[in-house]
Amino acid sequence: MVVIALVGMLALIVLAALSSAKGRGDDAGIQSTMKNLQTQSGLYYSQNGNVGVTSGDCVTAGSMFADATTYGLSKLLTGLRAKTTVACFSTAAPSNIWIISAQLKSDPTKYWCIDHGGISRQRTQPATSTLTMCDAY
Repeated sequence: MVVIALVGMLALIVLAALSSAKGRGDDAGIQSTMKNLQTQSGLYYSQNGNVGVTSGDCVTAGSMFADATTYGLSKLLTGLRAKTTVACFSTAAPSNIWIISAQLKSDPTKYWCIDHGGISRQRTQPATSTLTMCDAY
């Protein structure tokens, strides 16, 4: 019985370690996709000279987030949204600013944030508008 109890405790320790590693791996995938989104958003702006229409979500038609043509922004966002909670906001010309945040898996109280200014960092709350850029909250 002692052996069975020890094996059970070891199994719990291994499972906890694997769960933690999986969460960190998921976070790395989220951060990688967010970096790709940041790059593709810059290309979209360079080509179009704007961010499209003002958007309060990741699917507004006419916004850069819904672009399914050259830059693949909608495809990247669709894949990301299948894995975690994502918030997208943009303000059309003349401001042409945008922000995207995604909830991290290893700690659901943390979010990865990217914005039009090139900021990419961890935050403690999701983006709620273009007034809350990654370095301002």
